[in-house]
Amino acid sequence: MGIMKKVLKKIGLIINISNEFEAESPFPKNKYVTYIISRNRTELEKEMDNIYGVFDEWVLHKETGLRIQLLGRESSFDGSVSYKAIRIFIRMKDGSEEEINDINLKARHFKTKSSKIIPFSEIDIKMAKEESDW
Repeated sequence: MGIMKKVLKKIGLIINISNEFEAESPFPKNKYVTYIISRNRTELEKEMDNIYGVFDEWVLHKETGLRIQLLGRESSFDGSVSYKAIRIFIRMKDGSEEEINDINLKARHFKTKSSKIIPFSEIDIKMAKEESDW
């Protein structure tokens, strides 16, 4: 089982082998905050995203502070939306970000890709000014 799949499973997100969610809303509002990040995009990027039905979305797991960067795709055939998790990370209170390799819910800490152990209490779960809640 891949690292991302293992970590997401521990917080209750079950994903199939291709890391795609096949549901209208796989993120219950009592557990997750779904948000987007405002950024300047070229007209060509916007046009290509519209043609292919692709969009970026981020999810914050409220209990732990784990953040998931998603690539969403809306089907032009039936309007269904699938998500592919492309990055899992945490944001520290100083604004820096750490990629995650594991999570221990009982001990309430993360293990980063650089093998640091970071307690949940050191994680920033607030939204930054460039982030907006869906």
